[in-house]
Amino acid sequence: MRERFLNPYTDFGFKKIFGEEINKDLLIDFLNHLITDLDSPIEDLQYLKNEHLPRFEESRRAIFDLHCRTEKGDRFIVEIQRAKQEHFRDRSIFYSTFPVQDQAERGKTWNFNLQRVYTVSLLDFSLEDSEEYKDIYLHDVQLKDQRNRVFSDKLRYIYLEMPKFNKGLEDLRTHFDKWLFVLKNMSVLEDRPKELRERIFQKIFEVAEIGKLDASEYTVYQEELKIYWDLNNVVDYAREEGREEGKEIGREEGLKEGKIETAKKLLLMGLSIEQIKEATDLTKEEIEALR
Repeated sequence: MRERFLNPYTDFGFKKIFGEEINKDLLIDFLNHLITDLDSPIEDLQYLKNEHLPRFEESRRAIFDLHCRTEKGDRFIVEIQRAKQEHFRDRSIFYSTFPVQDQAERGKTWNFNLQRVYTVSLLDFSLEDSEEYKDIYLHDVQLKDQRNRVFSDKLRYIYLEMPKFNKGLEDLRTHFDKWLFVLKNMSVLEDRPKELRERIFQKIFEVAEIGKLDASEYTVYQEELKIYWDLNNVVDYAREEGREEGKEIGREEGLKEGKIETAKKLLLMGLSIEQIKEATDLTKEEIEALR
């Protein structure tokens, strides 16, 4: 069955929904319902260029950033992260330093009064796999002291583990629940559910309708969709291969050997070091040694 709506986990789908000037009311609504303790709701925002946000070759297909500024000067980095990275938290901190440094006033004395910087990451993987966090899909991280008091409100990181959000239509209680349901399930829906009557969701489905794309947009989207499914299939296949190799040998060493054999196959298939790390949990050094 042909899909009717865009997959927001593709670069094209994500930017179509959240990254176009004509549709910025969608991003504003999403952020206002995600961060409910803002001094006042966001009324407008400006999209900023991304040149200063570095993009490394191995993560170019996995990270899709939007950088924007509200009418009050607060900065937002909003991204979809498809592939789990070894130092994902460090990468988030690193990226957030750029909009902080951008605020320095050139050519004159500056008093270091910063506007807030928010990093919002929609994750297509589990950030926390422990039993304690098995049902927690939203992580709101701030700088705090040993008494759990906020030390500074100028940096904030919000992570949404989309695989852990499993609410059905009958379980949606809040506007934000509906947002997460749409983002997770849009590409498999045949029509807009009656439970999503609000104007903002009507617009999302209108914007995301594949049938409204022109020929060039459709070609780009299909190429990105193929990359998305190929990456998912490779990761799933590699994990299963590793488990099977480990079962055959039946020892802890066997599981490691299974991962190594899988990594060799993925190298031959032309996958990047970062993709193989995600699929096998081997280190970069271990994978490079196999070459």
